[in-house]
Amino acid sequence: MLLTADAAEGIIDQVVKVGGKVHARSAYSDGGTIVPDGGRSGTVAVTGTLDASSARRGGKIEVRGCRVEVGPRALVAACGKRGGGSIRIGGNPHGKGPSRNADTVVLAPEARLLADATIAGDGGGIVVYSKRTAVIDGTLTARGGPRGGDGGFIETSAAGSYRGRG
Repeated sequence: MLLTADAAEGIIDQVVKVGGKVHARSAYSDGGTIVPDGGRSGTVAVTGTLDASSARRGGKIEVRGCRVEVGPRALVAACGKRGGGSIRIGGNPHGKGPSRNADTVVLAPEARLLADATIAGDGGGIVVYSKRTAVIDGTLTARGGPRGGDGGFIETSAAGSYRGRG
């Protein structure tokens, strides 16, 4: 599922607001893919639930835009019974990769990003990256399953100003 504001770029300020619940499932028991995209100059505000969890392995969630906000009580989940999935908020690991990187990323204090294995298997991966400013106040987990599995990978970083708790 791709939600984008790129088509109107330059005409008005774009805002993609994702509230309520967005679920992505696949026919193969792996989680699906969710990609809200605000374009090069738009804002994506996640205020509800983005869920690419599944009965097997978690799926992929990538939130892109010039500014990305994950609000209070927002849930971004790519969990799976046999392994966690992939969550990218704002950009690529270390800012390097194929996708466009956000200028600003803000994770509110009660926001949750979860890429856990819920039964067995390894935790997934979470990347929160910004070119200029990152404010990371939410909860991020990439836990291995309680019946066996290693923890996953979490990176929170910015090329410019960074503030995080912990």
